Parts: sequence; structure tokens; C-alpha cells
Amino acid sequence: MLSAIDFLMKMGDCLKGRIISLTAAALVCAVTWLYGTPLREIRQADYLRPDYREFSSFVTASGTLSYLESREIYTDTPVISSQVLVSPGDYVEEGAILAFIQEDLTQKVLASAAGTLPVIDQAESFGLNQLPEQYQGLGLGLAGQFAQAAIPAATYEEKRTFGQLTAPVSGVVTELNLYANRLSQGGQAAVVIADPESMSLTVYIPEDQIAKVQLGQPALLRCPALENREYSGTVARIAPVAKQQVEKTGVKTVVEVTLLVNETDRDLKPGFHMEAQILAEQPKQALTLPLEAVKQQGLEEYVWVYQDRQAKKVLVETGAETGWLVEITAGIGPEDFILLGDRLDESNLILLGRECHELYALS
Repeated sequence: MLSAIDFLMKMGDCLKGRIISLTAAALVCAVTWLYGTPLREIRQADYLRPDYREFSSFVTASGTLSYLESREIYTDTPVISSQVLVSPGDYVEEGAILAFIQEDLTQKVLASAAGTLPVIDQAESFGLNQLPEQYQGLGLGLAGQFAQAAIPAATYEEKRTFGQLTAPVSGVVTELNLYANRLSQGGQAAVVIADPESMSLTVYIPEDQIAKVQLGQPALLRCPALENREYSGTVARIAPVAKQQVEKTGVKTVVEVTLLVNETDRDLKPGFHMEAQILAEQPKQALTLPLEAVKQQGLEEYVWVYQDRQAKKVLVETGAETGWLVEITAGIGPEDFILLGDRLDESNLILLGRECHELYALS
């Protein structure tokens, strides 16, 4: 038989186990009563608060740089140069000599086309029998060149250009149609000189963005070839019609837009690729969120909001995007706690983690 003392000790051990079990059960019941969900569905989520920021709306695009203004220099007739002093890409000052013209030889070669130039009727006076072999029998060719240039035969003596060809303006030689000891082509500019301080960027804006672009809007331009050096630009022209542009993903409707580069330097070259951000809307204070906080399902955009210790799906309306931020125009306010993460559900009990305010710094 058990003594009274042994009986009391066994009863104490039994009660202790029951008390521990009852305490654990009470904690589970308390949490379930307090939060209304089992412990296994509790999740921790970081969060942030919507923030008012100075917000600008941009339209981004990229394109190719080119000279905006150029001067075409024509000779009045095809000519033969004795020496060409420039090459495409050279910078020339106003008044610089571009080429020397062989006056006598040019006259003789042109006179060999006497059948097409009635004004020249004294071939012997030009020494046609002394023409170099490469210039003999050029009558038909010259006739065609004069037809291209649309120079009337009767005005030939008045409009011929001999001696030397000089630059009427300073700039960069972009085209050259003069060759030493060769006859130039009629109907073409002998030299084209572009103004290096007048450059433009041609970009193509998608049709769903073109309504935001207006003449005179400022733009920020970056040139990857020059370590993303920045330049300022201005919208100078918007094409009156759209066009189809073939891309890897298919055909897209775009509108050609010309941006004037406000300040250039000698490092910029035509053909360079440049990226543009057109300021479509002046800076304003707007409620914003980092892009990663806004989810999308079909055509709907939503965020997870912390309400009553749970994640609640709330539809939002968004505006323009810039950098890592998106403008929030409706749905939430600055007082809301926006949960971050992809594994959220309205049945989850949420324990708030840390506030990720640094996401705003990325923009």
C-alpha cells in the first residue's frame, strides 16, 4: 500500500502535467481568439508608407544624332579639280580654300560637248585636239550631266565656275563630290558643310505616348559613347503622320520626333546613339510608391495593405512612372502601411517586419 506521502507526491506530478497542458492550450486559444487565425498561418512582411515626392512625368526614347543645318555648295558646271584640299569629316573655317579648279582643262572638256552647248562654236580655239585621252569623247556624258543640273546652254559662259572653291561658312565637311584630275558629277553638290553646333536627335515615340509630347518641351539627353555625358534638348518637330516600325516583338506604330540639341561640343558626332527623357509634365508633389510594391493582375493594379493585423488586397489607380517610382492617383493614402512580398494572402495573419524606406532612395 502507498503511504500518504507517496500518494500526495504522485498527485502533485499529475497536477503539474495537467497545468502545463492547460497553460499551452490556453495560449493557443488566446492567440486564436486574439487574431482569429491559427499560428501556422502567421507571416512576417516588411512594409513601407506611401510618400509624397516631387514627381515629374517623362517620355523616354532613343535615337540617332545628326546635323540639323548644312550648306550645299554647287559649281555652276561640272569641273575638274587640280587639287582637293579637304576630306569628309574635316572642319573648315569660312573662306578656307576647298579645292583648286583646272580652268583651262575644264573649258576644253566642256567645249568637247559643243554639240550640246551651242554657245561654244569655236572648238579649235579651245585646243580640243590637245585634250588628254581620258577627257576625249565626253560629249554625250556631259550632255547628260548638264541635263541633270538643269543649266541652260545659253547661260553656260555666264555661270561657269573656275579658279578656286572656298567655304562660304565654317563647319564640318560631310559630303564631297570633287576629285583631283577627274570631272565632277553634274546635278550634285560639290561640297556639303554642316554646322557642328546645330545638331538634332531623331527618336520614335509609341502612339500611346505621343499625346504627352508637345513642341518646346525640354529633354535630358545622354550619350553612351561619351560615358553617358548629359546634354539638354528641346522638342523641335513632331511628324504629322505616324509610321509602322518593325521590331523583334512585332510591328509597332510610332511617331517621329526631332529633338534639338541645345548645346553641343566637338565630341558629339553624327550617327552617335543617344537616349532621351522628354519632360512631359512639370514637377509636382504626388503620392508615390516604389514599382515593386504595386502588383498587377490582368488589367487591375493593386497593393497589399496592412489592416486589422491582416493583408488586404486594395485596388489602386496609377499615373506616370519615373525611375523606380509610380504615381498613385487613387486607392490608398499616406497613412496606409503597404506590405511587400509575393507570398501574401488575405487569410494570413501579418506580423510587421522592418520599414523599407530605402526603396525610395533608388529613384
